[in-house]
Amino acid sequence: MSLAISFDTAKTCHPQPSKSSPPVADVRSLTHYGEPYDGNTRYFRSTLFVAAVRACYGESCLLHGVEWMPSKGGVTEEQMLNFMGANTHLSPLQAKKLLEDENIGFAYISQREAHPSLYSLVALREHIKKCSPIATAEKVQQFVKARGKEAIVSGFYHEGYEDPLLMLMRRRGVDSGLVVKVWNLHLVLGSFCIHAFLYIIGFNSSNHNKFC
Repeated sequence: MSLAISFDTAKTCHPQPSKSSPPVADVRSLTHYGEPYDGNTRYFRSTLFVAAVRACYGESCLLHGVEWMPSKGGVTEEQMLNFMGANTHLSPLQAKKLLEDENIGFAYISQREAHPSLYSLVALREHIKKCSPIATAEKVQQFVKARGKEAIVSGFYHEGYEDPLLMLMRRRGVDSGLVVKVWNLHLVLGSFCIHAFLYIIGFNSSNHNKFC
């Protein structure tokens, strides 16, 4: 995880604001959603819709990702948003304004806009084939911060990444963190029968609890 940690810009590492500091949204709470950037190929990806519904209830939600990424090259939130005609070229500052809008409270930021230099490694990562440590760290981002409480929700595929992900979330200084693994999903469209097996683990800094 040494490479992943090197991309971590936690509050404890950079206590002083800088020109590259993310904008701060004037909202009471903000949830960051970071799914695996290479998308899903086996099951329905619901994070986009969960975040949109929560935003309708006054819970500001920020998603981030890319349109396409190896090694899976699966369906991503950016692909779905593009299909629906949404603007996926927002800067962090533009996203901040959407999050502060009480009638919206929802935004998506592409890595292409937030970190062009990191996005430029997509071709290199395609040659690597296997997921690099960057794939872990890039899910735990705060492209926009909040004056209120912050939480990070991240998904993962393979066992063994849950504790490193939670560690990176804690280093960011957020109030709570959650990692979710879906390892089997059976969907029968005719009868709307869904069988999902979830593994969830997280923390809440207010009471220093870790839960499963």
